[in-house]
Amino acid sequence: LYFQFLTGVTFSYNFNGGSNTNQTTSGGNSIQTLTVTNTLGSNTLNLNYVSGSGVYIIGVEAYNSATKNVSVLNAGWSGGQSSDLSSGQYSGLSNTFAFGQDLTTICMGINDWGTGVSTPLATYSSNLQTAITNCKTQGDVVLIAPVPSNPATQAAQTVQDSYIAVLRGLAVSNSIPLIDIYGRWQNYTVSNALSFYKAADNLRPSLNGYFDQARCLTSILTNI
Repeated sequence: LYFQFLTGVTFSYNFNGGSNTNQTTSGGNSIQTLTVTNTLGSNTLNLNYVSGSGVYIIGVEAYNSATKNVSVLNAGWSGGQSSDLSSGQYSGLSNTFAFGQDLTTICMGINDWGTGVSTPLATYSSNLQTAITNCKTQGDVVLIAPVPSNPATQAAQTVQDSYIAVLRGLAVSNSIPLIDIYGRWQNYTVSNALSFYKAADNLRPSLNGYFDQARCLTSILTNI
């Protein structure tokens, strides 16, 4: 159970309409996890407000603890930049990194080098370093170099290359892996010819493009 709270909020939970167990929050405005258990099978988890204010149930994950499993939380959102990661924000929620995760992958760049308000390279590097440091408190960290953008409508190729150079430098200085999707796709012209982008889109991958990324990530992450 993942939830955000303010100090002094109480909510309750029960399985299948049974007796309630109260959970009273403590600490600052943050995201935390609560593990509740029940017998394996079909169950209904009921959550109820009790008192206080400021509790937000983010999500519930059900799993069988007797079997190995991998859970993936997508913490990306439209228009997100490196500054959002460095401040720990996720769509207005604080402490993005405190989910008790074993591995955090960071893929950030196209909105930092994109049209509009671009992020200076030094700030981009500093923001990502903060995110890396925060994520390392939870587990391992892997950087992912994002896909190239169309230089005719987005940042020039040399500008995109300079952001990727920052990512590669951070991987070395932090002794963490870098999965280079940017290098894998070579450039926009090559990858667009392979139908890796949405039609009439200079930025976002198509289903084919996402499949290629997934295939690459799966083959690497399963062998780390």
